[in-house]
Amino acid sequence: MDLKLVDTTTTASFVSAGGAITDSGVISASTLTTTSVGGTTLDNANTVRSFNATNKGGGAVSLTNTAAPLAVTGISNAGGGAITVTNTGQVNVTGVVSATGGNGSITITASSPLNVTNTITAAGTGSVTLTAGSAGAFNNTSTVTGPGGVTVNSGSITAFGTVNAGTSTITVNNGAGALDIGLLDAGTLTGSALSVTSGNMTTVSGLAFTGNMTLNSSGAITVTNAVSSTGSLSATATGAITGTAGGIGGSSLTLNGSTVGTAGAGNELLLGTVGTLSGSVNGAAGTDVFNVKAGGALSIGTITTGTTV
Repeated sequence: MDLKLVDTTTTASFVSAGGAITDSGVISASTLTTTSVGGTTLDNANTVRSFNATNKGGGAVSLTNTAAPLAVTGISNAGGGAITVTNTGQVNVTGVVSATGGNGSITITASSPLNVTNTITAAGTGSVTLTAGSAGAFNNTSTVTGPGGVTVNSGSITAFGTVNAGTSTITVNNGAGALDIGLLDAGTLTGSALSVTSGNMTTVSGLAFTGNMTLNSSGAITVTNAVSSTGSLSATATGAITGTAGGIGGSSLTLNGSTVGTAGAGNELLLGTVGTLSGSVNGAAGTDVFNVKAGGALSIGTITTGTTV
């Protein structure tokens, strides 16, 4: 079924019981509902306010849209194919989005805030990629499952919810925005590794992760509540890594910053449970400081610094 031009201020429903649905013209509707066999591909500059799709028998479900906001009230792809929604503007996921029957991945992209209030579940080894835009906020109060990995791209995070990447990696790209990484632990995080990139990082709420953790900050990392991983933890900052409370730890801990801790007694970066400690500092000549306080036995690996250890 080819939708050449649809223009209505109310609901548009299309059922193709024997085949796929495509568009060769722009669809404009307050609500769009599709039912297809073999896929639904709507890739024009559509202006839809609410979208619901059901597909089986193979093929992908995709929508390109330019109306803000867009409500995704439910997408079911039982054919093993992917699900892709791209909107110029806000996206609110209010209904269940699921890809089943194969290894279908799910990608939802907004150019401004992305709000998730219902479950998103990829199939088999499929992944989930959620993008709120470089200046957009990501808000998840539900559960996101991507056995092949879960990636969140945003400018800020207000709630992270429950994220399950199975035995794959949870990746958070927060751009240059500041981030309290403790927000990531408000729900349940499941994955083999957690990788976080942002501007300044704080740990107001604390974070405990079962697996390996990588923190990359284009600013500073300030530890005010406990941050720990059961595996390795690597923290790298363009600025300083500091904090006299909470503690940071992992089975192996690597710290790289302009300074680690600050000079003087009482200004040490507090460590949590650590197996082996390594790291480096790269501050201005004569200002390098690597000043830490261990809470227990500690094995020291390679530490590269200028003046004070």
